[in-house]
Amino acid sequence: MSKYSLVKLMENEDDEANFSIGKVSYDLILTPLTKSVEEIINIINDPKNYKGSFIKDTSSLKQAKESYFGIGVPPAVKSSMEKQFSSLSKEEWMEKNKKYKDLEKKYETLSNNNGKFYTYTKDTNAAFEAELNYTPSPKDLVPNVEGKNIRFIPNTVLPIGKIERGLKKVLNNAELKEKTDYIISTKASI
Repeated sequence: MSKYSLVKLMENEDDEANFSIGKVSYDLILTPLTKSVEEIINIINDPKNYKGSFIKDTSSLKQAKESYFGIGVPPAVKSSMEKQFSSLSKEEWMEKNKKYKDLEKKYETLSNNNGKFYTYTKDTNAAFEAELNYTPSPKDLVPNVEGKNIRFIPNTVLPIGKIERGLKKVLNNAELKEKTDYIISTKASI
């Protein structure tokens, strides 16, 4: 600022000049490295690359938690099922626990987690729900082609962080890796 201080500018009420401190906003820029811009846009628009990661419906939340954490088990039977898993064959384990529902899923959860059921805490549960709820849907990711880059413009509903997480998720589901297949950066808004 030249001779005038902020106070002096604000005191000059007779001046009709508008005074404001500008806030710089940024857009997200995706630069493809191994694919063309058109191929990346096709990946972003392809529903199969969203693979249930984008849940807005609360009735699907239980199913999403089970696929992420494994199936839930009542605490009273959890430790006995885990102990039996390590000492019994699958058939014996199934027979011993036949009074419980979803035995195949429970056995699969134990198999995938080294004989343990995953115990999620309130914090991990909240973080997982937040990730599901704050991920943009395919229609939210609107690409703007600029030469060899794709620009995504954030707004009040979809800030830059949500766009970035959503893009990374979609591109990861399409088996593309950041810094190998694409780069995400920011650039001052136009």
